[in-house]
Amino acid sequence: VMGLQLAMPDSKFADGTFDAVYSSTAFEMIRGLFGEEEYVKSVKETLRVMKPGAVFGMAEPMHHKGPPPPDLEPLVTTGDMPFVKFLVTPEVTAQTFKEAGFEILDWGHVPGARDWWEEFAEFDEDCRTNPDSQDRKIVNMDAGRWLTVGYVIARKPG
Repeated sequence: VMGLQLAMPDSKFADGTFDAVYSSTAFEMIRGLFGEEEYVKSVKETLRVMKPGAVFGMAEPMHHKGPPPPDLEPLVTTGDMPFVKFLVTPEVTAQTFKEAGFEILDWGHVPGARDWWEEFAEFDEDCRTNPDSQDRKIVNMDAGRWLTVGYVIARKPG
């Protein structure tokens, strides 16, 4: 197993390089910082560098279906990095991967997602050093209502 941190969407790897790919808490950052178009390009780049039949697994922060609860909405739509720019539902994520050419094997919400968010609020540098950080407020106020962690397991056809 080789862990890599690389630039997307241009990974510089040859076509069909990898037998398997796993990503955790990374792709949503592409969406939030660079937009949906770059997110889709990165998904397609991932498909390109996978061998036919290779499996891709990902887990990332997402949200439950529907808009944020009214009391949470002002917090997740403001700030330097508003959550709504980064997060979508597992269903939307799976559809994006399907449209990019992946065969979707499974997708859904990770059990214990609320625990993940609470640990994020406990260990994230900004949350840990700043009890009044917006991210900590969001996690505490949300209490598992809108925030989740989703996953997609997919295969490159062939």
